[in-house]
Amino acid sequence: MKRAKNKKVIIPIVILLVMMIRPNFAIEYKSYGNEMKELINGPGGELYYGVFGLLQSGSENVNWNPLRMQNESGNNFYLYHSIWFDNNLTASSVANTFNLSKDRNLGVMVSRIAVESVPDSRNALMDFGEDGIPGTNDTGEGNGKFDSGERINYDNVTFKSLSNYIVNFGLPFRKILSYETGITMNFYYSNLISENGIGISFDFFAYKEGKHLHSLYKIQNLPSATTVYTNGEVGLYPPIISGNWILPIDLMDFNINPGISTVFIISENREYGMNLSDVGNIEIIPSIQIGYKKLFNLGFGYREYCGIMVGTEINFKSLNLQYTLKNSDLGLSHLVAIKFSLLSLLKDN
Repeated sequence: MKRAKNKKVIIPIVILLVMMIRPNFAIEYKSYGNEMKELINGPGGELYYGVFGLLQSGSENVNWNPLRMQNESGNNFYLYHSIWFDNNLTASSVANTFNLSKDRNLGVMVSRIAVESVPDSRNALMDFGEDGIPGTNDTGEGNGKFDSGERINYDNVTFKSLSNYIVNFGLPFRKILSYETGITMNFYYSNLISENGIGISFDFFAYKEGKHLHSLYKIQNLPSATTVYTNGEVGLYPPIISGNWILPIDLMDFNINPGISTVFIISENREYGMNLSDVGNIEIIPSIQIGYKKLFNLGFGYREYCGIMVGTEINFKSLNLQYTLKNSDLGLSHLVAIKFSLLSLLKDN
């Protein structure tokens, strides 16, 4: 039994390594199978998308801008929890930034996305065939499928959790021309009750803080995000290229940050944004943040599939609070995050 379990783990690891080093041409990408990473964007990332990596600093920038993971006030310990789609799904993260050297940091984030209490009826099917009588060997008996005339023994239905785990590592890389660059390594584990999957992807960032315009460019899923399941199936997900810009405006005690993100998904068409035939899909995401004395921020973002989103952020000396409200056809979603100094908390205790 132990050897069989080890084999189920080893098989996807071997396939995963082969897929990552194979040539990246003639690949048939999967659609809508790797969006779980979107659920750990956090309140700010969901509200402003990639522009968020230009607006703030902290450990959540493992995913948004690994060149700005160190928080000025030392509030680098990040906790995030969200309730999606009228409480049908939850996503949570914990992150922290570690100093490797004087000018080099390592950001680590661990996340869980889950749908709780999913019914599992695999052991509840009374697989007696169309006549509903065991032992007659009629059509459908013993085929493992729910056929006409068959029933479910609801006493044997169990409830389990569908869960996905993500671990992200963010690092500065090197300066290229006038841009600072960084990379994020992403590792995935999916527990889908009947099958498990492991995955890996890499993201590349280029960041520049200009005199007037700040810019951030990101390429996700390099060379392609890859997930391998214990049944041998392989999911390949296309690279995503995004450009993000803000134009900071200071007006006495107020600061206004209008921003825009453009997101291009290679070789994929979607129900929102602009589809460019087989080339891919492009989406434009506008946002604006209005702040007062770096103490309070009010933000608005817009995406075609959910309309206007609104969020707030409150900054204290030793604490940062973030909240975003999002609506869609699937229901309301509430996203909350808190940042504080873990070192100060440990010293106080």
